[in-house]
Amino acid sequence: MKKELIYCLNSLVVEKVKKTNKGFKIFIDGFVGAMNSTIVLMDELVFLGFEKVIVNDINPCLVQVHFDIRNRPNELISEYLEIITTKYFKNYGGIFLEKEQYEQIHYELNEEFMKLQKNNEFGIRTSIIFLLLQGTTYSGIPRYDKSKKAKSTDFKFSKKIYDIDRYHSVLLNQIPKIRKFSKIYNKIDIEFRNQDFFNLVEEFRTNKEVLFNLDVPYFEELKEEDTSNKMSLETTSKDLKDCAIDYNQKFDHIRILKELDNLNFIYNNNAHPILNYYANEFNINVGTFIRNEVTSSKLGETTKKVRELILFKNSLLNKSVATNQSGYRPIELVA
Repeated sequence: MKKELIYCLNSLVVEKVKKTNKGFKIFIDGFVGAMNSTIVLMDELVFLGFEKVIVNDINPCLVQVHFDIRNRPNELISEYLEIITTKYFKNYGGIFLEKEQYEQIHYELNEEFMKLQKNNEFGIRTSIIFLLLQGTTYSGIPRYDKSKKAKSTDFKFSKKIYDIDRYHSVLLNQIPKIRKFSKIYNKIDIEFRNQDFFNLVEEFRTNKEVLFNLDVPYFEELKEEDTSNKMSLETTSKDLKDCAIDYNQKFDHIRILKELDNLNFIYNNNAHPILNYYANEFNINVGTFIRNEVTSSKLGETTKKVRELILFKNSLLNKSVATNQSGYRPIELVA
């Protein structure tokens, strides 16, 4: 969705420059996750004159990973080489191993990761283990650890290995990848935050120089004809079903949507009538596109095509504009 994000970003900046003769100063990635949105937009952010990016996630491990990639790439690489030496060469004589040997290594690394995580010992070791496990497990998406004493934000990984060729690629490309992304991260001033998103909203809600990127946990795609319940302001987050690929955690989607009228923002999620409702209620620009899921729900199946909506608006710039117009028209985004 790179071209869609660039289209939205440029549209919002151009509109702001035309009306105020100046662009934005701060870009806030409120739910950073893998930081994909900020990475694909980095050159545009620099070109358009943004002075700072605030990278935020409620999960401290994710924030630490991005901080270390930007500020301590050489230490990450040294720790990675230590893992390769002790876990692969010392125990098995190389890196091209049998599936069962890879899974044993993953089991050991995951146990170590979970122990460090429970003790809040985040640093180079947890960051490099996360990058290795995230890159080589099926779908690359961890699940939340629901074991005893685990915190609500703690991750865990499956030890199962599904694709040996992909595993080899991750092992061989880990060092170049760290160097590449460290270079991208250093193109602009980045401030790292580990906060609840709504604390950021309280801090920056009235700041017209801030643009929020809201790549929130997804809910399941739902077409208008698939629901018999009329969407309204009374619809609650309990009425929405979270997408299992996003950790299957309950998330307050409605609270986010209600905040859109108070922010300059880019927001994306799977297509759902509730997005159409709020787009209409707040007179929000809407784009639609089709994407393939990263992985299928079952090994060997074709990945599912999903319709996604991207909402974007300078709400603070347009506060004087009526926000209850009807009959909006979704647009097909073109870079």
